[in-house]
Amino acid sequence: MPFLATALDLGHDLQGIITYDTRLAEAAVHNGVPVVSPGAHQTTPP
Repeated sequence: MPFLATALDLGHDLQGIITYDTRLAEAAVHNGVPVVSPGAHQTTPP
C-alpha cells in the first residue's frame, strides 16, 4: 500500500491517519499507526 508506506516514512512526525479504507486502516493499526475512520468507530484509542 503506497499510502501506508509514505505515512510510515514520516516516522515519529506522524500522529495518525484518517481513512475510509478498512484494509488501509487495519494495515496501519498493525504497523502501530493511530487511525480515525470518519463515520465509523475509532480504530484506535485517541
